[in-house]
Amino acid sequence: MEKKKLGVFIFFRSLVQFLKIVTMFFVMLHLLYWIQHLIGSFWNWMNFAHPILDFFIDLGAEISKDSLSIFNAEFEYKYMIALVMYLCIYYSLNLIIMLINEIEYHFNNVKRFAKKVNENNFNASLDRRQYEEESRINKYMIYVKPQLKSRFSDESFGYKLSELTYEMNKFIINKTEIQPIEYENGFLYTFNNFEAIDSILNIFMKIINSDSPLDYIVCAQITEHNRASDLVKLKYLIDLNMANKIIMLSETAYRYKFNKNKKYKTIQQGLFQKDTGTIEIQSFAPINE
Repeated sequence: MEKKKLGVFIFFRSLVQFLKIVTMFFVMLHLLYWIQHLIGSFWNWMNFAHPILDFFIDLGAEISKDSLSIFNAEFEYKYMIALVMYLCIYYSLNLIIMLINEIEYHFNNVKRFAKKVNENNFNASLDRRQYEEESRINKYMIYVKPQLKSRFSDESFGYKLSELTYEMNKFIINKTEIQPIEYENGFLYTFNNFEAIDSILNIFMKIINSDSPLDYIVCAQITEHNRASDLVKLKYLIDLNMANKIIMLSETAYRYKFNKNKKYKTIQQGLFQKDTGTIEIQSFAPINE
């Protein structure tokens, strides 16, 4: 359809160009016809053009039948007037081409504008669809595994991991009112409102940034429909053993992008090779950092 519309402009522009060539051809014939008249000769080969040439000459005669005598030659004004008519037609055709070009220019501008509007509407519709799809993902898990810092691991310091772990869980349970399950030598907390994840992140950030003699492996993972698959992904994160960061896969970071009034940003921690391919690891960090 678009090619047909553009073809219309090409057709009319080509047609007018052809008419310009025809007009200049008749200008030359008119000059020859005029010379023929001045020298009193008759050229048979010009018979095909007589009807058109005579038509414009007769129009010129309607305007003026006077003549100008130069060196015993009679220059009739009707020939001059007819020549001016040809030139007026020629330059009028130029104006028509300019008009066609202007119309085509504005047509293309309108087409580009309409295309841009359609693209914006499509992108907005796609964004809304993505937002709706991502917003339906509300469940997520946070895994935490405490371990003594290497410099405090000696028994002479008197720190007991079991007691410190108990205090950690007591603090988290008190703040979240969620009972964890034991998983992979750590504890797994499951939540049902991803939109409110910032309040949960605040709790775990407070633990990570505390003066405790513990290091914390903290991993976050959204849960969609297949919990078993999500636990496998969580296991990938746990195996990286990144301490004192809240790490996640890129899919969890992408879901977080659709939250409103975010207090945290996501930072890429790197790309890692796993059996299933390359995975991107990101972490949460306060926006003002």
